[in-house]
Amino acid sequence: MSGRQTNRSASGLFKVESQSIGRRNSTYLNNQLYSDVTFKVGKDSETIYGHKVVLAMSSEVFAAHFSNEWKDKDEVLLAEDDYEVILSIFSFIYTGITKVDMNNLFQVLTVAHRFMLNDLISCLSDQTFRNNDIRKLYAWQYVSFALLVNDTCFINNWIGLIDDNAVHFLDSPEFLAVSGDVIAVVIKRDTFKVKEVDLFKSLIEWSIASCQRQDLEVTPENQRNVMDSFIHRIRFPLMTEAEFIETVEVTRILSDDERISILRCISSGIKYVSDFDFNPRNED
Repeated sequence: MSGRQTNRSASGLFKVESQSIGRRNSTYLNNQLYSDVTFKVGKDSETIYGHKVVLAMSSEVFAAHFSNEWKDKDEVLLAEDDYEVILSIFSFIYTGITKVDMNNLFQVLTVAHRFMLNDLISCLSDQTFRNNDIRKLYAWQYVSFALLVNDTCFINNWIGLIDDNAVHFLDSPEFLAVSGDVIAVVIKRDTFKVKEVDLFKSLIEWSIASCQRQDLEVTPENQRNVMDSFIHRIRFPLMTEAEFIETVEVTRILSDDERISILRCISSGIKYVSDFDFNPRNED
């Protein structure tokens, strides 16, 4: 008996693929031919023609809508959506191909999450994460979006990237526009690789920008208020006494009791301060 190997299975079956299916499906993209549902999109109610079976196969959400609230409708109103975004998503559903840029990326992702279009979400996530320019410029936006839609994959990828490059992303102009809630999630992590004194300096710059956005006078009291959601996640007891005195005390953002307790903690090495984290960050 020959020892020669073959790729043919015992049943004689083999895999057949066609690259033309997407091209054939593209014929019906936004085409009235055989369309059984019309979408009126945006404030101008622009028309997109759809085919229920195609949309239902792409998304459990579409399938559920067509079985329930859209069951007897041949026209669906999507007044809050953008026409180009919906058309871009339909292009992916029908052909597997679409064009997305940074001007509408997060709009596309938001709608894709709403309709649970997991293939589109996965493709966009993989391609953008592999793009170094996007990674440098849009990491904070991606983290904000990931937390908004509670996308675990996005959260792990993009917060992990910021963890490993904390100094770069704290110094980026985009950081100044991040919400306090997002900062709170990021800086509480033991894996966020940064010295506390450098973190505090960046957060002071952020607090100034935040006050200005809200038309607040830049005062220690107002800076403390805008930092309220994350102030206790700054690990002040990890600073040296010189760092704390030269960088933190001069801002007058902490109360007298907080400053005294932190300095006592720094000088003695004993955790007197219950409100501030004392555990070292993992810098490996």
